[in-house]
Amino acid sequence: MTALSALGEDTKEQKMKRLISAVAVAAVAIMAFASVASASVAPRVHEPHTLTATTVYNGVSYVHKYKVTTTSWKDRSFTGVAAAGSVTPGETVNGTLNGPNITINGSYPNGYTWSYSGPLAGGSGSDSMGQHWNISFNTDLHFTTITPYHVNNNDAEWGPDSCSGLHTVMSGMNASTTDEFTCTSTTGKALTGLKPLEHVTLATVGGWGSDYAPATTDANGNDASGFHYGYLAKSLNGIVSLNGKSITAVAAY
Repeated sequence: MTALSALGEDTKEQKMKRLISAVAVAAVAIMAFASVASASVAPRVHEPHTLTATTVYNGVSYVHKYKVTTTSWKDRSFTGVAAAGSVTPGETVNGTLNGPNITINGSYPNGYTWSYSGPLAGGSGSDSMGQHWNISFNTDLHFTTITPYHVNNNDAEWGPDSCSGLHTVMSGMNASTTDEFTCTSTTGKALTGLKPLEHVTLATVGGWGSDYAPATTDANGNDASGFHYGYLAKSLNGIVSLNGKSITAVAAY
């Protein structure tokens, strides 16, 4: 691991600037934790939203346009009707968004139905006539779900600690999943393997698995897996506290 103190001798002014920057990063994340006491979702921005589905069948493209409204922020569900200019007037749809994926069902006035479940970027859909075709989507509909979590770990690298954070999932065209968390030593001593004010990344820790979805837990809800495989981070940025007893970080999955 590369601690800030290992980067060479600094002037007193440079050390103070680095200290202020590190404390500011930690403060922002800690304030984010305090702002959410229970699972919550983002407020509605505007309704209705637009949803466009482009299908390709026998080399011909068909554009279906819908006006969609939210039915449940908790379930990330919606319903919609054909918008002006759509190829099938009177068509209705309903479905859900989950990260970068969509599950959707459509129905024509004449009884014909179709369905698709997969990436918004596109895949193979099917219909009531047994046909299959390619379909892709574009929409301004999105959902943001924020869930607080807490877990006690017996970390092989850092030692016994307690981690609390916010697990945020953005569903829609710009989907993302992140954790903002603080892990604190439960021994009263500094976390092992870390140094005060150390900048922690995937490169310094060798990988990170989310504490939001541990693979296994014991009877008390404590992590019993040693490493989590539900969410493996694509990036990690954190800072160790001044006394070395905690770390505050943001991980993206």
